[in-house]
Amino acid sequence: MRYPPLIAACLLTILAAGLCSPAVLSAKRSDKQPARRAVATQPTNEKPARRAVATQATNEKPARRAAATQPTNEKPAQRAVAARAFQLVYLRGRVVFLSAALKQKYGIKQVPESKERVLALQTADGMLLPLVEDLRGRSFRRDKRLREMEVVLMVRRYEGLPMLQVIRVYRIQQERTFEVDYWCEICAIAMYELKACDCCQGEIELRQRLRPLPAGALR
Repeated sequence: MRYPPLIAACLLTILAAGLCSPAVLSAKRSDKQPARRAVATQPTNEKPARRAVATQATNEKPARRAAATQPTNEKPAQRAVAARAFQLVYLRGRVVFLSAALKQKYGIKQVPESKERVLALQTADGMLLPLVEDLRGRSFRRDKRLREMEVVLMVRRYEGLPMLQVIRVYRIQQERTFEVDYWCEICAIAMYELKACDCCQGEIELRQRLRPLPAGALR
């Protein structure tokens, strides 16, 4: 059915007014709100997963702490080794190669490769005491002159160890005692074995200084 133009225009105006009424608009808005609420609930649904990840990180902390405590658990054992009991004693005699002394005193013949393997202090009463070959002990291997001296060694005797660790070397000459070490005249520094100077790489000399032993050192 066709309407006159004036009536058709009036009908369109009425229809437009009805579509834009508050009731219609509120109905459209209410239709859209559930969808918006569903979108808004998605981030909140992710929180449990984030919390689960966070709890994993917190659960790892005890394991990390346990791993960090492992090195500290080793320290008491290291301290026990460092604090091993020893006696500081003075012994008089000559430093020799143990192989030659065994052959001379007991007739024990060792294999050729052990000829100069171990150094030992041969005391005045004939005891043979092996030396730990650190810097002070090795000095008797490097310098033949030291093996030709009658010496007093200040040594450490560790509990359970049959070897001696040399701390100081004294030479006995005409019943006087001289402390023995090595000296670089250019750099004015002392060293404990025959070698090139640690500083200038030049030659060093054997030094002997008059030093009395402590009272009661040799008993």
